[in-house]
This record gives sequence, structure tokens and C-alpha cells, in this order.
Amino acid sequence: MFGLSWICRAVFVFALLAELKTWVVTEGISSGNANITKNETNKVNFTRIVGGTWAKRGAYPYQVAIFVKKEFTCGGTLLDSGLHVLTAAHCINPLGREAGLLTLYFRTTVLNPLDAIHIERKAKKFVIHPFYNGTSFENDLGVITLSKPVMEIRPVKLEQVVSLNETHIGKEATVIGWGRTRQVLHPAMSSGAASNHLRHVNVTVLDAKDCSVLYYNDYELNDGKRLCATTLFGKSICQGDSGGPLLINGLQVGINSAAAGCADPRFPAIFIRVAAYIDWIKSVMGESALIAPVSDIIIAT
Repeated sequence: MFGLSWICRAVFVFALLAELKTWVVTEGISSGNANITKNETNKVNFTRIVGGTWAKRGAYPYQVAIFVKKEFTCGGTLLDSGLHVLTAAHCINPLGREAGLLTLYFRTTVLNPLDAIHIERKAKKFVIHPFYNGTSFENDLGVITLSKPVMEIRPVKLEQVVSLNETHIGKEATVIGWGRTRQVLHPAMSSGAASNHLRHVNVTVLDAKDCSVLYYNDYELNDGKRLCATTLFGKSICQGDSGGPLLINGLQVGINSAAAGCADPRFPAIFIRVAAYIDWIKSVMGESALIAPVSDIIIAT
């Protein structure tokens, strides 16, 4: 006999597939607003929270706001060295060798550089994964080395390699970010009120096989290196806040990478699986003693 958890997961996935079929027939899948089409799966939104609730100050002390010049670009998390920040590769890859353009804000709930209690750091260098693919978003992670450590803040706890046997399917997870406040289901409705206040939203982790079906099997999501999560209740992620964490019981299991649409439950958000890269992350952190010029980008091997 089938267990209750299996039945619940099946109902959830079938509901998503039914919604997707209805939308394809009645609306068509537009390539506008970076929505994925069957032949254009490289057009994927970078992500930003839609809906959710305000996070209390101090609830996620390790959350980092990454600015390029004076513009908020991505989120990230402070690692236990106090000297490194984990984020998505696509957040820093466009900078080329200009690490000096990055400013990182810690201990901030509201995106306000004038916030008196925040801690500010410049980037010394950054490392992107050597096999990062900007089209498929495979290996979409990077590590930023700060100009000096941040010791006043509790770092995030990362999922370890031993956790890879745990699929997390059906578990409730939390996504954090600064983002839009209303759902956008149609490609023409790309605008939405943006919030400068840190928000969090609960999502459900899906089976990677089911997630691949929703993306027309154009993405290899069942390789153990990525996670998918979504909700049926109009609260999820949209453009602008990639690099932040996917948390389960306070443990970072994923890095916010990409999604099609904007808070559209028919296309789950895609996250990089932290445990699959923990050895690489640790190896990069171990290179902090290397002397390299500011603005250098190091591609670790």
C-alpha cells in the first residue's frame, strides 16, 4: 500500500502538472520576462522573494546583502571562517576581474546603507566554480573572500557530504531574501512592489525527477547537485535575490540559483545542493592564505 506521504507528494505534483498543462493551452509559454519555453530553457530568471513575511532583526544573522557599486544585486551567507561569503556564481561572474566593485553588508534587515548597526566589508577576491555554466546554471556557486573577517556575527551552518543520502523530498524549507510583495503569474505582469525589508517564505522540496518533468526534461536536475522547491500558495521567488540560502531546520542545504516565471508554482525554483559541493567550498576557504591582488578572480580547480 502507498503511504500517506507518497500520496500527498503525488497530489502536489499532479496539481502542478495540471496547472502547467492548462496554462500552456490557454496562454502559451512566453519567452518574455525570461520565462522558460520548451526551446529556450536558457532564459531563466534570477530570483527574488515574492510575498512571504518580514523577518525579525537578527533572525538570520548570516544573511548578506551584496551590492555592486551602490546597487543591490544578490544575497549570500557568511561562512564559519568569518572571512568568506557563499553565493551564486552568476552574481559575481559578470564582474570579470573587478572584485573591488563589490560591497557586502552584514547585520542588516532593511536594505539601507545608512543603517547605523550594519557592518560593511569590501571584497578582496572571489572564486567561481570552474565548471559553472551560465546557460544551464550548473555548478552555479561562488565564494567571496572579504577584505577582513566579520567576527561579530554567527555564521551559517552548511549541510555536509554525509547528508547527500537525504533527499529532503516533501520537507518544508525556508527561502530568505529582499524582494517583491505580490505574485506574478503572467509574463506581461513582470512588475511588482519591491520590499527593502528582509523576508522569508516557506516552500516544499520536490522530487528532482518531478521537477525535471516540469522543465520539459531540458535541465539535468536529478544528478544530486540541485534541489527544487515551490509552493502552491503564490509565495515564492522572483528576480533579483539569487545567492541566498535554502534552509531546513536552520541548516543551509541550497543556494538560490534560478527559476522560470516569477513566483509561479508551475515552475519550481532551482537551488544548488550545498552538500554536493562542500569539499570544493572548503578547499576555496583554505586558499584564504594565498596572496593575490585585489580585483583578481581565481578559478579553483
